[in-house]
Amino acid sequence: MIMHLFKTLSFFLIGTIVLMSSCKKEEGCTDMLALNYNLNALEDNGSCDYLSENFVGVYYINDSITGGMIPGEWKAERNYTLEIFQNENSPSQIILKNWANIYTYADNPSENYTQVTAKVDGDSLFVNSQEINNTEGYYAHNSFGMIIGDSIFYNFEYENFFGEVFWGIASGIKLQ
Repeated sequence: MIMHLFKTLSFFLIGTIVLMSSCKKEEGCTDMLALNYNLNALEDNGSCDYLSENFVGVYYINDSITGGMIPGEWKAERNYTLEIFQNENSPSQIILKNWANIYTYADNPSENYTQVTAKVDGDSLFVNSQEINNTEGYYAHNSFGMIIGDSIFYNFEYENFFGEVFWGIASGIKLQ
């Protein structure tokens, strides 16, 4: 009788231990847009990696731009820096700070850069039509580009509040 009670209690304890260990929630990346998405993870542990992280940095840009009310009435070649960082609200997207080097007529333009958001797919970036942040009435048109190693190449097109359209091509190298 005592032996039977001991066996029953042993099976009960072993079963409880097995059941408790199988209840442990698997942790990992639960964001389906991340490179390391874990289908089995029930609890996010903050380990998600995104393709957009490969684009982050400061780039030295050289571009050629043209445009105006009469196509081609204004042309320039310019040098400037472009900063790319991850979008905190959507980590699979990037924000391009000083995209197309648009002058904003702000009191302190060095602190009030224009920004656009871009989607990342492989080594390509896509800027969809959108209002350009930190401007009044400027709109980005669909543009695209790519990053290969430490080099960036992209086209851009935007419209100012007068309705003038400017477009160009840019290339650059990652500084940091």
